[in-house]
Amino acid sequence: MQKHLVGLMCFIPFFIVSCTNSKPDATLQAKLLTDSAINLTKASYSSESLQAALGLLDNAIAHDPTYYEAYWNKLMYQNQLGLRDDAFRTLNKLEELRPYSPDLKATCGIFLLLRQDSIGAMKKFEEADILFDNILDTIKADNDPYETYSINKAINLRFLNKEHEAQILFDSIYSRHDNPTLLAFINRLKQMSKGEMLHRFGVN
Repeated sequence: MQKHLVGLMCFIPFFIVSCTNSKPDATLQAKLLTDSAINLTKASYSSESLQAALGLLDNAIAHDPTYYEAYWNKLMYQNQLGLRDDAFRTLNKLEELRPYSPDLKATCGIFLLLRQDSIGAMKKFEEADILFDNILDTIKADNDPYETYSINKAINLRFLNKEHEAQILFDSIYSRHDNPTLLAFINRLKQMSKGEMLHRFGVN
């Protein structure tokens, strides 16, 4: 359930793993530093802790410039601190590392909307929609990744102003489950407007 909750406004990819050609020792050091940053924010989510965590993540990236999870957490912490321009630059780097991730395309679209670039945002949402379909056509429908991508696709459809299609997809997801917590979550998503979703993403 937590994967769906986190994915609501962040479009977190289901699998966050590091794909790298760097030397193993550099990747290991990057992982250790990233884990330290995550543990630091688990202990305290204060501005001071987030800033300290960003320093650790910068060190991780210095060791391995392709370590995906370091960039992802950096994006989350920058957004939480209201460093929207810095977060957008980090997001662009994530897109370079994972050019075929629909979640990143959709997240970029939301950032562009917050920057008042509706034309650029729509392009990203359209790219994300195609990538969501490509993935959903190739994975089994009875597992968590399928449902996570389906929920994110439905949210993306709403940002594309395809409300009818979004509602149909939400209903389809709803019909496949009997978990009351998940059903309540999907109902909440169905009732949220695009503006409400955008506001939720933009609130730090």
